[in-house]
Amino acid sequence: EDLLAELTFGRAIAAMAQKRYDDAHALFREIAENPTADRAPEAYYWWGVSKYRQTKDLQASLLELWPNILEKWPKSPWARKVAFMRRFAKDTSTTSKVEVTRPPSS
Repeated sequence: EDLLAELTFGRAIAAMAQKRYDDAHALFREIAENPTADRAPEAYYWWGVSKYRQTKDLQASLLELWPNILEKWPKSPWARKVAFMRRFAKDTSTTSKVEVTRPPSS
């Protein structure tokens, strides 16, 4: 199961890099919604990034998906990465653009 999740994650990163966002979203979702997947919080992170890259809609991407990380894995490194978004969501309009990091190299 861990190997399958790793392969799925790699396919999701590759799909996002190739701008095949719908494929990437489906693959990230598969991992993110699996409660036993070690990469679930990371998958939520990159799923949000992928949705933002596709839509440029902050509300429908990062602000929709990243709170799942804070709720389900509040002590994870991924929660620390997205914690700023709570303040950002309150302080700016949803039309603001944000910079996101590049995915890890495969």
